[in-house]
Amino acid sequence: MTGLPTLEPEIADLGVALGLLTPSPSGVEFDSTWFDSPGTHLSGALGDTDRRNALVRFADTVIGEGQHDESGGITYLHLFDLRTLAANNTLPDITVQVSLDANPASYVEIGIAVSVATGNPATATRAVIPLYRAAKKNQHVAQPFALLDGGVVQLSTDLTFSATAPATDEFGLQGVSVSVATALTNNPAPSFSLVLKGLHLPGAAQSHDVPIGAPGANIEQTLLSLVLGLVRQAAEALSGQAAAEAGAALSLLGLSDGSQVPSLPVADLVEHGADKLRDWFVGVMGDAAARGHWLQALADLLGGTVANGLVQVQIGGSPVHIEIGLGATTGASGHLMVTPTLGLNVGLDVAGAIHLAAEAKADLLTIDTSTGVLTPVPDVEIAVTAMGNGAGNAALLLHTQHLDVGSVRLGLAVRNGTPQALVQALNVSLDGHTQDVVDLSTPDAVVAELGQVASTLIGDLLDSLGAASAIRAVAGVPSIPAPERLLRDLREGRSERVLRGW
Repeated sequence: MTGLPTLEPEIADLGVALGLLTPSPSGVEFDSTWFDSPGTHLSGALGDTDRRNALVRFADTVIGEGQHDESGGITYLHLFDLRTLAANNTLPDITVQVSLDANPASYVEIGIAVSVATGNPATATRAVIPLYRAAKKNQHVAQPFALLDGGVVQLSTDLTFSATAPATDEFGLQGVSVSVATALTNNPAPSFSLVLKGLHLPGAAQSHDVPIGAPGANIEQTLLSLVLGLVRQAAEALSGQAAAEAGAALSLLGLSDGSQVPSLPVADLVEHGADKLRDWFVGVMGDAAARGHWLQALADLLGGTVANGLVQVQIGGSPVHIEIGLGATTGASGHLMVTPTLGLNVGLDVAGAIHLAAEAKADLLTIDTSTGVLTPVPDVEIAVTAMGNGAGNAALLLHTQHLDVGSVRLGLAVRNGTPQALVQALNVSLDGHTQDVVDLSTPDAVVAELGQVASTLIGDLLDSLGAASAIRAVAGVPSIPAPERLLRDLREGRSERVLRGW
């Protein structure tokens, strides 16, 4: 090695790139062995990181106007652009570059890149064609010609719609980037990606670049957030009844103005995925007030009302009502269990004094919000309910000096797959002692709940009803035995006789 006086930086970089010079503490030194095997020295220029970087600096200084491009770990060295070469700005804006891809472990892939740009609209299109593979230091390349060994041809386009960020309450998209990559051989498989650049959803604090179809991108969550933003923007352009209906629908997600339902965290969905959707759902269903607001939004959407935690919707002008509910309890695991309920209710008046209602209600499924496990139809009820038809005491099915009964339900229930009779007295008051539900479905239930007052309660409930025969006829129940005999049979353990009597 021979020391050299200080050289101009571009000359030193060129010498290092060619292997004629080597870096030293004092600058560069001349390698006299270069002339013994110039081909060997030249062949390692791109595979050696220091020499490749020196070549990039030289190209930047001499022909690249002092800079180069970097994208995805690939270096693009400027060769020329058509307008500058021809000194004519009316020509298409075409630039030719050399691509150096050092991402592979054993080689550097050299290619040619051609870019075309337009100003209105602002676009940038680039095609990259790999040509040659130079082995890295101490590595070997079996097939140096890239296109013959799976070299990937890339085509990409960037479109910019706006450089201005939208207002917080507006939907905005600053641009779109599309790319396609494919090899001329069967391997690797072609790939496609779409990036929504500067996507801003109403209410979000900032914009995001959202990839669709790229490796690792969750297309479901991306489309969800995009659709929500578009729907909200479209809803805000409506008026009148259409606006009210759209607002009610968005209230279910907390996205409408004035909604008391916690807002769906759209920005968090984009950044963190579907877990945030589950967290939002658990938060709404697990809070009684939030769940109530959600049910009210559903009632507004369907044109119904909320009563006793159920959305009630009348079908046209008919006596048919649909009931929709959402139950939320804490399961054995300590996590929230949510149960959607659907019911159908048909009511009619009998003899002007009794209101009969036939109803069917089912828990559609139970959702374990921790595991996502669904338990289908755990609970079903089909029953006929009789109640008073009037106001005050006239609203009671039975009103005596000692006993008041709001209504009676007769039917069939399926609890966790097991059918059982359904006989209940609702809103019962006996000498001032009130009970919401008195279960008369089984002999054991009668004894357990009524005890020593069973005779009085059953007697007043069934024998004192002027409309008892009408109830039995509607429900398909045969004649009920006298209460004294019923209680005696229960106490003596003759449950089969009791059941035959019913």
